Amino acid sequence: MADTLQFDPAALARVQRIGGAGLVRQLVETFLGHVPTRLESVRTATLGGDWAEVGRAAHALKGSAGNVGALALMAAAGRLEAACAAGEATPELVLPVEAAWAEAREHLRRVVEALDS
Repeated sequence: MADTLQFDPAALARVQRIGGAGLVRQLVETFLGHVPTRLESVRTATLGGDWAEVGRAAHALKGSAGNVGALALMAAAGRLEAACAAGEATPELVLPVEAAWAEAREHLRRVVEALDS
């Protein structure tokens, strides 16, 4: 049930219509490989108080999450980005991004496993 609230299956369905299961796999695997680096940038910039960098990283993460239909991650990254732009960011705003990433990672791993079936 949580998956239907946190993920848009239509996002990957569109990718599959365009390029088949291989393109879905490539997009998801690229996303799964890319996000940890982006989150490390968020963590490092947060510790340094570089909210402009946090905002840039959150913006990129928001777009990537949207491409794979990770709605909760996209929303959390969007809230972080908006707070950075408004000068209202706090380290606590990173926590929902981290939590949404954990959910997205597990969901997308299951998507790749289903492609193998």
